[in-house]
Amino acid sequence: MLLNFQVFDIIYQLSYYSIDEVSQVVYIIDSEFNGINNIDIVNNLIFLLSKFRLNIISQKIYINKIGKFILHKDNLIGTELTMNWILERHNHENGIMVIGISFAACIAAELIIRRPEISEYLLISPPIRYYDLEPLTKINVPGIVVFSDYDIYIPLSRIYKLHNNTKKNLICNLKLILIRNTDSSYKNKFNVLNKIFIDIYIKYKIKGIYRNSINL
Repeated sequence: MLLNFQVFDIIYQLSYYSIDEVSQVVYIIDSEFNGINNIDIVNNLIFLLSKFRLNIISQKIYINKIGKFILHKDNLIGTELTMNWILERHNHENGIMVIGISFAACIAAELIIRRPEISEYLLISPPIRYYDLEPLTKINVPGIVVFSDYDIYIPLSRIYKLHNNTKKNLICNLKLILIRNTDSSYKNKFNVLNKIFIDIYIKYKIKGIYRNSINL
């Protein structure tokens, strides 16, 4: 199902694949900038997620400039409205996982910091040349950030700095993964991305079974 949200003069189109009200929700935030299109990554993720019978919301953010473009208030408001829409239809106690891809991963990071309903997250190729992920090292929300070593927007020095910050805070629940010999398209590494998500999902299911067994 396709839905439209309008924020000021920007229309955000959502793709909504609903299973039921009790399954976990996965909210994918995608972006398009300067010819960088992540449609193959998104389609691969949606195909994988559908096998697990999850509720999937996919949203695309259009970026027209770099620098402080990422935190443009319209984009932030658009994702906040989407979160509110999700919460009206699904019980967040069953988990809301956020997946942010490329430039939209920075929007996702802002959402993760602001919204306690998010239970876990996966950020794929956030452009840390322009955005500092350090605030995520100061919260205990479980998350994984995936980088590729041929991405021009991700200097290795910034990855090392972020890695060091994750070691400084005891409550930090952030894991970094560097996938080698690929660029931000991950075209020859979809199997690796799929394994990362499957590992996250299995841990979520185990956590849910434990939570239900002790009636939390």
